[in-house]
Amino acid sequence: METDLFGEEIRKKETKTEWYIKNRDEQNFDSKVARLEYLHKLNPDGIAFAGNMELVLSYRELQDVFINGHYLSVILLGQAWIEKNLHIHFEQIGLKNIAKKGSAFMINYCIENNIINEILTKKMDKFRLIRNPIAHLKSADYEHSLDKRSMNNRKNPFIQLEDDAKEVIEISGHIAKYGLN
Repeated sequence: METDLFGEEIRKKETKTEWYIKNRDEQNFDSKVARLEYLHKLNPDGIAFAGNMELVLSYRELQDVFINGHYLSVILLGQAWIEKNLHIHFEQIGLKNIAKKGSAFMINYCIENNIINEILTKKMDKFRLIRNPIAHLKSADYEHSLDKRSMNNRKNPFIQLEDDAKEVIEISGHIAKYGLN
């Protein structure tokens, strides 16, 4: 703390940038706490796993973007994280040729060969399809776009997106805790 000649604290004038960040944090505080509490409900004991650092750090960042309400990022990063887990799983079970393929191929291989629980693989495929219009240009009538799903489910697009992100977080947490075996 800096003081003046008389020992009084010198108050630094808050910049517009500092004001913006403080104001934004205050406005979003309650919803961030609610999302963190949601994560704690999913995994009350927390999750500790080891592996390559990209996998560990991307899982941590996945949780951070969820807490901050960046749902598109949750879907993109979550799908990438799930895909990396698939690659690792195929390498571990000795199917390195499959591990080099894309997520659609790996997921279909899992389904056709009953390698991973069917519910899990169907959810992974669902996230892949939801991620596609975020990551790739798709036609307006793409059935897995946020617009189409929101209309079909009669949900506000922001609510639909939040629900999608929660599902990605749930399945990612399951994989982090129990793996793909």
